[in-house]
Amino acid sequence: MKELHFLLFILYVLFPEVGAAKTLTVRIPESLTTLDWNGQVLPGEGQIINQLCEGLFRYSGFNQPLEPAIAEKVIKSSDRTEYIFTLKKGAKWSDGKPIQAQDFVDSWIRLISPQTSSLYSSYLNDVVNALEFHQEKISDPDKVGVKALNENTLMVKLRTPISEWEKNTVFWPLFPIRKDMVLKFGENFWKPGVLVSSGPFVLDSYVVGKELVLKRNPYYTFKPRSNVTELRMKIVSDQEQAIQLYEKGEFNFLSWNHGPVIEEMIKRPDAHLIPIQRIQMVSLNSKKFPMSNHLLRQAIFKAIDLSPLFLKASKHYELSDSFIPPPHSGSKIHLLYADANEAKELLKKSGAYLGGKTHLTLLTYPDAFSIQVATLISNQLKDRLGINLDISSQQYMTTRYLGDFDLVYHSWTPKVRTHYETLSVFTSDSTHDLRLNHPEFDSLILRAKSAKNEKESEQYLVEAQKLLSQKESEVAPLFFENEVYLQRNPIPGLYFDQMGMFVVKDVQLP
Repeated sequence: MKELHFLLFILYVLFPEVGAAKTLTVRIPESLTTLDWNGQVLPGEGQIINQLCEGLFRYSGFNQPLEPAIAEKVIKSSDRTEYIFTLKKGAKWSDGKPIQAQDFVDSWIRLISPQTSSLYSSYLNDVVNALEFHQEKISDPDKVGVKALNENTLMVKLRTPISEWEKNTVFWPLFPIRKDMVLKFGENFWKPGVLVSSGPFVLDSYVVGKELVLKRNPYYTFKPRSNVTELRMKIVSDQEQAIQLYEKGEFNFLSWNHGPVIEEMIKRPDAHLIPIQRIQMVSLNSKKFPMSNHLLRQAIFKAIDLSPLFLKASKHYELSDSFIPPPHSGSKIHLLYADANEAKELLKKSGAYLGGKTHLTLLTYPDAFSIQVATLISNQLKDRLGINLDISSQQYMTTRYLGDFDLVYHSWTPKVRTHYETLSVFTSDSTHDLRLNHPEFDSLILRAKSAKNEKESEQYLVEAQKLLSQKESEVAPLFFENEVYLQRNPIPGLYFDQMGMFVVKDVQLP
């Protein structure tokens, strides 16, 4: 017995996290619909998946370089069309079974399957025959350019040269999956007590509308490893209530902050900025009369000026002249300049009459700040062009998907850290509902992706942006939005990713 006590003492000294329960409590803003990372996962659900699972590569900080996760290394062919990933030896699922290359193949084929109806299948469009399989032009998954050469080696073949395609594997839809568990449990494979994880935590329990509890995955051994033994994720949808709970010490930090409280929140000493640079845009529905009139679209873009909203310096919002955030190549461009007189001349040339009882519809998000932006746009179009603009936020996503609008105010948060990510959402093969059908634009984005480096791709990205906002006048950038979170005490190892989501894989609590 003395020997056992001595052994436990030694283990505690060498590995204090073994005997010390360390709990991190955070807020998430909404209840779950699913944690099926190949499926129709929303950002809040992706936040949870990021704690449970991991991909081939990862980041350990916002400005940190890409580093291997489940992969040990990647070797690229000289023409940048073939990627060979070697998996780390000892990588295991939370039930102790080894993570194998076939688990990635199974996940990716499931992602692009038409039956999955994923929101993010387009992140594999550059893989040979992935798009054709998704569009049911071919039915044999073996023809898709992803193969398990053996248990630890994954080969990916691309349809075009891409220098940094491995960055896509950081995004949750490309995480590995256990096909046997999906076949056995169906749509319940992600539920507590069933889900097997590839990341640092497992899903221990979920009380609908209240809380999720994640516990440490005992088979996750990659370094650095968080000493958090329990991650409690409390569901609080109301922003004011979330702040009150934070003030009472219920949360270690408070993220997912939105709405009018942000401008006051950012003044606090415990406020911190997450520079995700979500792009806010306005799109004009060129498929619907009268927005099919090109000169009318140009006139509207010339009439919009959001600078009155940002007269006071704000770290949360930054007016933008491009779709691409700095310092990426393609960001140094001024696409549009507001000019009321030129807007009136363009409207006159368009021959469009929009006065009297004619009303157009601007679709916008229902939150207070979005309504404020929409109201400014509406007032400017009325004052400068005599256009009556009705603001609507009812059934926003459904209405937007059906295309039942004249103008729409919307945003896009980069999912992958590539310089062409923001523009890829508009390519014709994108799964986004606001994708466009412009072969010239598609070609420019493909050439930007295929460039040997970011600098070489700059000319294509500039041309692509000019085509969207100037030549076609269908989409215009308005401003970038950053995230804000509250945190009093330092939490070593905590960081926020390119979507503004917290990552606790490396957190070391005192």
